Amino acid sequence: MSGEYLPYGGGGSLMSPCYIDMDLWYEYTSNNDQRGLGFTFMDGYEAWGSTTKYSNTMLNYTNSEGKSVDAYELSIVTKFCPYEEKRVALGVSYDDQTSTSWPLNYPLIRLEDMQLYYAELLVEDGNIASAMGYVNNIRKRAGVPEVSTSCSSSDALSYIKRERRLELFQEGIRWFDQVRYGEWDTTTKAKFDRHKIDGAYQSGVSADNIVAGKYLCPIPLDEINAVPGLYTQNEGWN
Repeated sequence: MSGEYLPYGGGGSLMSPCYIDMDLWYEYTSNNDQRGLGFTFMDGYEAWGSTTKYSNTMLNYTNSEGKSVDAYELSIVTKFCPYEEKRVALGVSYDDQTSTSWPLNYPLIRLEDMQLYYAELLVEDGNIASAMGYVNNIRKRAGVPEVSTSCSSSDALSYIKRERRLELFQEGIRWFDQVRYGEWDTTTKAKFDRHKIDGAYQSGVSADNIVAGKYLCPIPLDEINAVPGLYTQNEGWN
């Protein structure tokens, strides 16, 4: 990579590498998913301003199904960041000197999000073929193999869940999906467990702190006091 990568300055903290769930990397990497490297992630950058050069490192990962893939250990998330190589690839112009840090047309609700919601409803109605049609429209655009349109309802829902994770990564949606599916507690605990060192949680970081009702925000005390007895505080916030 060469040239200017991000349209704003401020030092290395703006481009700090982060750990990515290896299962997610496997999905992006094994199928050469166009939503992965070069769209959602960067694999490194040259020295720029006060930021020193960074090169990602690779490791071999084997998932729970025994499938292996070389994946990046750390990465730079740039999904909605109009860095130079992405702008060139998309044919989009951008004035690095006068533009602000964030693009003006930042997506809040995307068509793909609505299509996958609708696909869930179709599965509930037993219309598997139509549901998978929406999933495959998104997968075709991403350049990855389509899924079967004649599968069980449980497999269809699994395909939809996976596609929401791949398509909507870093868009502030996954937590609400996990709550809707009733999986927030098990997936949160699994995330903590993945970051154990020598089988132990680190100081101040423990899945033991997960409280059953705290996937909901607390009801504000002013609202509870306004009409006594009308509200019952959400579990875990008493």
